[in-house]
Amino acid sequence: MLPVFLCNFFDIAPQVTNLFTQDDPFDTGCRPTCLTGKCAHCNDRCFLKQTGECADCWEEEDDFACMSTNVSVMNCVQCWAYTPCALCDTGNCAKCKQCQDTKEGNCSSCWNEKTILLNETCLSDDAMSGCQGCWNTSSPPVVYVPGLTSSALNATYSAKVPGCFGTTLPSHIWPTPTNITSLKDLLCYLEIVKLTFHNDTQRYESTKGVNITTAKPFGSMNGFGFGEIIVPVLEKFGYRAGLNLFGSVFDWRYTTDGLETYFKDLKELIERIYEDRKHKVTLIAISYGPQIALGFLHRMTLEWKDKYINWFMAEAPVWSGAPATTLSITSGYPILPGVPLGFSRTLALKIGATLWLQPRPGNDSYTYSKDEVLVSTPSKNYSAWDMETLLTDIGFKHQIPAYRYLLESRDLAKFEAPLVNTFVSYGSVVDTPASFYYDVDFNGSSFFTPILTSSVNVSGDGVVAVKSSQRSMLWKKEQDLYNKTLLHKDYAGLPHGSCLFPFNLDPDHPTSECFYDVLKLMLGLSPPTDTM
Repeated sequence: MLPVFLCNFFDIAPQVTNLFTQDDPFDTGCRPTCLTGKCAHCNDRCFLKQTGECADCWEEEDDFACMSTNVSVMNCVQCWAYTPCALCDTGNCAKCKQCQDTKEGNCSSCWNEKTILLNETCLSDDAMSGCQGCWNTSSPPVVYVPGLTSSALNATYSAKVPGCFGTTLPSHIWPTPTNITSLKDLLCYLEIVKLTFHNDTQRYESTKGVNITTAKPFGSMNGFGFGEIIVPVLEKFGYRAGLNLFGSVFDWRYTTDGLETYFKDLKELIERIYEDRKHKVTLIAISYGPQIALGFLHRMTLEWKDKYINWFMAEAPVWSGAPATTLSITSGYPILPGVPLGFSRTLALKIGATLWLQPRPGNDSYTYSKDEVLVSTPSKNYSAWDMETLLTDIGFKHQIPAYRYLLESRDLAKFEAPLVNTFVSYGSVVDTPASFYYDVDFNGSSFFTPILTSSVNVSGDGVVAVKSSQRSMLWKKEQDLYNKTLLHKDYAGLPHGSCLFPFNLDPDHPTSECFYDVLKLMLGLSPPTDTM
C-alpha cells in the first residue's frame, strides 16, 4: 500500500501557505462595509473594536480568528464565532480590554484585543500578555493519527545487516533516504526497511540488527508529512502545537498487531492531555490512520473511552482495503518520478500494511465479491477471493502465511465498532481504480514485473472506493446500543486525503466543505449532516 497513500504534502506546502495569507475563506462581505454600519450578511450585533461598544457590524482588517462569522450558519453573530473564550468573564487579565462575553452576550473586561485577534501570545497563564486562560485554553484538544508513509523513520543498524556497513547514529530512511549512491546501498536500504513475518510466532519483525525509530518527543507535530503544514492552518482557529494540538507518529510498516508500544504511548499521551486540558480528546485519523486508530480504540476499555475520547474522526478510511494495493504488488505503483515500478513493488511487499489493506473478500455490499475481478490476464481472472493464487503467480508464495494471518486479524476481520462518537468522511465520483488488465500471464517469478495495459474505475476518492469507506455503516446497531453517535458524509469530488486543508477558497468546494465540517466538530460546534 506504500505508494498508494504516499500523500507527499511537502510539495504542496507553498500552496497551503499562500492560501492562508489570502482573504478569509469565511468572509461573507461583512468587513469591507463594517465602518458604515451596513453589513448585509450580519444578523445580530457584534463588537466594534474602535469604540469598544456593541455595534451593528465589525471591521477588523487583520483578524483571522474572531471574524464575526458564525461557521455554522455562515453569517455574522455576536462577533465571536468559535466560542473559545470560556474564561472571558473572570476579569483576571490585567492587560485585557473589553470583549464580547460569549455566555451573556455583553461586553466584559477579559480580552487582550491584539493578541487574541492575531492569535499570537494569549495563552493560558502567559506572563507576557497578562492573559489568564483567555482564549486558546478552551479550544478542545486534538491528536492526529497520520497515514501510511506519513511518519518519518530513522534507523540504526549493525554491520551484520546484509549489504550494510552499520551505523550507531540514526540514519534518515524515510521519506528521503540518505546515502543511497550504489546498488549495494539500495540492497542495504531494502534490508533496513523490510519486515519478515514469522509464522511460528505470528509476528512481523525487522531485520536482526536494525532498530527503527520515529520522531521524538512523542506527541509533537513534527515528524510526519502534513504536520508542519496543518499547524499554521489550525493556529488561525485557536490551536497551538503542544498545547491543544498533538501528533502521534508510528512505524507505518506494521499493522495494528505490531504497534503495542505505540498504543501504550498514545494512551499515556491522551491521559496526560486530559489531565492538563480538563477536556476529552478528539482523534483525527487519515487514510491508513483510521485503521490504526480503530485498533487502538479496540484495545481500550469502554470506561476509558467514555472518560477520555470526545470524537473519532476517520478521514478517507480504507476499511475494506483498496484495489490500488493490488496494483502495487503486481506491477508497482508510480510513487515518484524516476522511481522504477519494480522498486516500488519490491518495497510494497516488504511491509505488513500492503497485505493488510488488500481488498477484503466478503459477501456484503461493503467488501469484494467473487464476481469482482481485480486483476485479469489472458488466461486467468483474480478476485479478492483468489489472493493466494495471485501471490503464487507473481512469485510471492512465501507471503501467503502473512496474508492469511492479516486477513483474520481482529481489527478489520471482526470489525467491531469503536464505541465512541464517530464521524467518517470520504470522497466520491472521483475515478478510482478497481480492476487491472495485463496482456501477458504472470510467470511465477518475482523478478518479472508485468506492464499494466489498462484499468477500470469506480466511484471513490481516486484511491479508495466508496464502499470501502462506507463499511463502518455496519457499526450502527452497536453504536446505538451504547448511545454513541455515528455520522457518515459523502463529499462529491473530494480527492483522497484532501479533507486536511481547504485547498479551494470556495466554501462549497468539497475540500473546503469537508475541512470546515471537521473544524466545527473539533471546536464543539454543530456536527455535519449525515448523508447516509
